[in-house]
Amino acid sequence: MIDFNKMNYIKWPFVVICVTSLYACTSTLSQHEKEARKLVLLKQKADISPSMHRVDYIYQQQGLINSRISQAEKALLSGDFDNAALLYSQTLELDPHNNIAQDGLIKIRQINQLLPLYDLAKTSYEQGNLDAAQLILKEVMQGAPDLHKAKALNLNIEREINRRILN
Repeated sequence: MIDFNKMNYIKWPFVVICVTSLYACTSTLSQHEKEARKLVLLKQKADISPSMHRVDYIYQQQGLINSRISQAEKALLSGDFDNAALLYSQTLELDPHNNIAQDGLIKIRQINQLLPLYDLAKTSYEQGNLDAAQLILKEVMQGAPDLHKAKALNLNIEREINRRILN
C-alpha cells in the first residue's frame, strides 16, 4: 500500500501524470482493439488453464467473429464497402482462416473493380444512350449480381425503354 503522507512532493505530480497518460492511451483505443485485447488476455488464461478458460475464450471469440461478420454484411448491403472491408479484416485478425470474411473481401474487390463500369453505364443512361448503358450494366451485374445500385439503374433503364416504346 502506498503511504501518500510519506511521499515527497516531487514524486506525487509524476505519479499523477503517469496515471493520466496511461488513462489517455487506453481511452483512445477503438472498440475493436479493446475487444481484441480482452480476447488475447482470455486466450492467455486458456493456455495456462485450459479446463477453466478454454470454453470462455472460444465463446467470446466466436461472438466477436459473428458480430463483425453481421456488421460487415449489413455494410456491404448498404453499399458501405470501406466499412465492410474493415469489418471483414477485423474478423480475419480474430480468425485468419474465416472463409466468410475471405469471401467478403474478394466480393468487395470485385465490386470495386466494376464500379468504373457502373459509372460509365450511369453516364450513358444520363446521356440518353440506353442501349450502351444496358449493355455495360449487363457486364456489371454479371460480375456483381448483388450490387443494389446496379439493379436500380437497370430498372430505370428498363422503365425508360418502355416509356419510349409507349410514346
